[in-house]
Amino acid sequence: MRCLILKQIIEEEPSETSYVNGVLVFAVFKKLMEQFDPSITEIETVRIYREAYVAGNGSVNFGTVLLVLNEQNFFVRTMQLRGRNESPLINV
Repeated sequence: MRCLILKQIIEEEPSETSYVNGVLVFAVFKKLMEQFDPSITEIETVRIYREAYVAGNGSVNFGTVLLVLNEQNFFVRTMQLRGRNESPLINV
């Protein structure tokens, strides 16, 4: 579900200002990530962008961002678990 929300956020950005030569601009990416997860730090945002850039061979798009977020267990870390259980600890 969170994956679909992220895809929708990325696709709703106007492409004429968000992309330069097919690469998602970092300032726009940072704004999108803050919309998606307000608690994300700037260091995490930079790391995700850099790894998506490397994974996409110079192209940052939804596919490369999704790949990096899955590899870093980002969606599991941002889940809001309700109940008596403690949040899971993930060794990265």
